[in-house]
Amino acid sequence: MRLSDIEPAYQAFVRDVIGRFGFDPATFHLELAAADEMFFKGILPGYERPGAAFYRYVESALRTHVVYRQLADHLGGFSGLDRVLDFGSGYGRLTRTLRHRMDAKRIWVSDIYGDAVAWQTTTFGVNGVVSAPDPDDFQATGKFSIVFAASVFSHFPDGLFQRWLARLQNLVRPDGLLAFSVHGVALAPEDVTIGPDGIGYARWSESETLDPGIYGMSYVTEDFVRRAVRETCGAKAAETLRCFPRALFEKQDLYVVGGSGQPLESLKVQATPVGGVNSFGRLDKPWMGWGVESNPGHQIVRADLFVGDVFAGFTAPTADNVATLQFFPGAPNMPVSWLFARVPGDGERLVRVELVSDTGLKAYAYGMDGVGEGRAAPRV
Repeated sequence: MRLSDIEPAYQAFVRDVIGRFGFDPATFHLELAAADEMFFKGILPGYERPGAAFYRYVESALRTHVVYRQLADHLGGFSGLDRVLDFGSGYGRLTRTLRHRMDAKRIWVSDIYGDAVAWQTTTFGVNGVVSAPDPDDFQATGKFSIVFAASVFSHFPDGLFQRWLARLQNLVRPDGLLAFSVHGVALAPEDVTIGPDGIGYARWSESETLDPGIYGMSYVTEDFVRRAVRETCGAKAAETLRCFPRALFEKQDLYVVGGSGQPLESLKVQATPVGGVNSFGRLDKPWMGWGVESNPGHQIVRADLFVGDVFAGFTAPTADNVATLQFFPGAPNMPVSWLFARVPGDGERLVRVELVSDTGLKAYAYGMDGVGEGRAAPRV
């Protein structure tokens, strides 16, 4: 799927949000591989319009990059990084952003799907190594400044979780770090039991080809993760461990482990908020939407309305959106609602709502006359 395959309004939303996150829409890669299960099996089914799903895919890449940039900044910025490894990289959701900040020769991608690795090496010019079901068979060598595993450990069962943790930590430079995300137990479905060790596992995922015995859906407590790090990576590594709740994809907790010479006490990671339009119509009619701030203790405090690039008003969101909360079980903050009673315009210009958090970060929600980019809540 390419940008040109989706509706013109959504093309405009995608181009605009890319620019808002500091990238050039003209050079940002906007083709999705036909074999990308994460998009076609995981994201697309949750949206009525392909354009809305395409937008959410791109937006989630940009929001993941914000988190990654903070990890890089802790190590002195992108220019100071040696090699980096994106483990479980799929078809390059994150690579689309990294290639604009680093030389492709310093970027390594890995996935259990060899076709996904080959697609990235051909498309982006990065280095690739195919993963394996067993950590002992993983052929990556050398050391990396950042080993990043987004939405990978969230699929591992007990035992394999610890073995991959040890294998990846062994690839981290002394002055580097390992970052990985998990599902907290608040996300566990009712039919998944959390065992006494602090992990529950369901034998299903968006993948139609991977063995559910080694790739399903796992839900873990913080104590489980801390014990796993201590037992597999050692007491010194466990002392560096930091947890940033809901820092990735609105729902996944991010854990960061320092290399043998990398303290993490000063590491700060904040996720951007997310939001969307869920009730819209013609211009000059009410427009309503939602927003979620996933950083504990913070909240979306302002919604600014733009028609084209012209500021058209603001409102104070209300933290009362119980309907959206059902999509974010265990969320640290109540989702907000926002409403603009009237949106001025001529029906041709893009409408953008900027949801401003007290962290200083922003979410973007888009619409055009009769067209909105969102739904009640995202699936990313």
